[in-house]
Amino acid sequence: MIVYASRLELTDSDAQRRVADGIESWLKTSKRLSDIFPLFEQPPRIGLGHGAYIETARYGDAGSESFAFRFAHPDRMTRGREWLTEVGFQQRQGSSICSVLLHTREASAQVQSDIETTRPRVVPEIVSRCRLASQTPGGRLQHLTESDSEAFEWMVGDPDRKHAIVQVSPREAGGYCVDPKRLSDLLVGIADVVVIPEGTDTFALADVLGPRYSAYHGAINVLWPMVHKASGSFVPSTRLLATELEALHAHGKRPESDLLAMIGHRSNAAIARSHLSPERVQTISLRSELEQAARAKTTEDSELEALYKQVDKEQTNKIDQLSADLAEEEARRSEAESKVRELASDVIALKAQLARASSATPSTDAGLNDADRVILVRAISEGLDLAGCLQAIERLYKGRVVVLDSAHNSARKASGFKNPRKAFGLLSTLCSEYYDALVAGRGDNAAKDFFGKNAFSANESETVENNKNASKLRTFQYKGKDTPMMPHLKIGVKDSAAETFRCHFVWDAEAKAIVIGHCGKHLDFK
Repeated sequence: MIVYASRLELTDSDAQRRVADGIESWLKTSKRLSDIFPLFEQPPRIGLGHGAYIETARYGDAGSESFAFRFAHPDRMTRGREWLTEVGFQQRQGSSICSVLLHTREASAQVQSDIETTRPRVVPEIVSRCRLASQTPGGRLQHLTESDSEAFEWMVGDPDRKHAIVQVSPREAGGYCVDPKRLSDLLVGIADVVVIPEGTDTFALADVLGPRYSAYHGAINVLWPMVHKASGSFVPSTRLLATELEALHAHGKRPESDLLAMIGHRSNAAIARSHLSPERVQTISLRSELEQAARAKTTEDSELEALYKQVDKEQTNKIDQLSADLAEEEARRSEAESKVRELASDVIALKAQLARASSATPSTDAGLNDADRVILVRAISEGLDLAGCLQAIERLYKGRVVVLDSAHNSARKASGFKNPRKAFGLLSTLCSEYYDALVAGRGDNAAKDFFGKNAFSANESETVENNKNASKLRTFQYKGKDTPMMPHLKIGVKDSAAETFRCHFVWDAEAKAIVIGHCGKHLDFK
């Protein structure tokens, strides 16, 4: 079983020596081995006792240098399991590639104890001694603000990208659910880590990037390499909400390790295919010897030489075909897993919002009736359109919100809106944190703490308020009176009913209720 795999591109002219130094330092400090150096001047296999051993292989010619190292030892706790840590290195035409592989061998199917994904300590020993090429993922924590959005979109949409991008957002209260620097170090050679700095307006960022490429409220968004299909190309994504990450903390786990395991599950096989093991270096050496022997043969042996070349070509083609088939199967599996994960995240988010709403509902509420339960079950299991979201909010926050018929009508007309889940989140915040702030007398000054600066406006522009037709569109019948509703929530700025949303409301201080008059497309100025 492959537990961990990473691939580092190095720029040092003496990278081979530096990698070897890293291996030797790891063996001395972590494995307490100090009498087997210089490592590559020892026999190809060195027995260390108690089932542990070291294997090495080396090959070099005028154009390239290759070596491979393996340290193996039995599992101290699980009988029948062997752990193998491998480092492969190849230098060719001025470029150096170093791969690290951690895997296990089991004696039989009866060896079933759990394995925790971990990064071998030899990796930081190598990284600390070498300079990483810019195309090596991870190792350098990147930042994402509104000014970086264009470069980020290009990075995500790069069709040649082979590694994941992990997007880390800050909590609403500050701080992160994971340690971004530690996560970047763990994922060196595997995935890029991009952190959204605290204080960044994540709603504005989402307006620019779109919800699929955005993360907020402590969530983590994993953007996988682009998948190419006959129907088109797309970037699969997996979102981990703050509630999921905090649940890992509550169970004594580190989310960084779980992320390493999740990303490794998708990347290990691809990296392992190009990894240089001792056997592969020996094969390179043997093939070189065969080619030299073939060139040295007389013309009488030309038939044998042709046969050798034909067999080698056929084997190479088979390997290429198997690799292509495996890559296609991995893409299909990745797409399915992303969809499952996305649906699971939706369920968790809705359950969390439901729990928060239930705790915030006044004690005078009589509970949920059958119609309420049908809507909420649909919300959790299927997802809802904008009209369904508004119905769910109305039932979840009974006593806190009044939804006028005009709001229901506008929501039904906006059935094509593409992001009802984000609208549901804003409406839920409106009726929970924002409502509590209004009851406490904090008013609109606290709104930006809950919505961000681009998702809430306490009033309309002077152009709108001074325009009779525009003002009339934002006036609704409530308790038999014309009631202007200038405060509003907003998503998007385009003139598009599919991408833009507005919710106009007013605070009824006497009834202690938020009154929603419109929930749908952006209202015209004319």
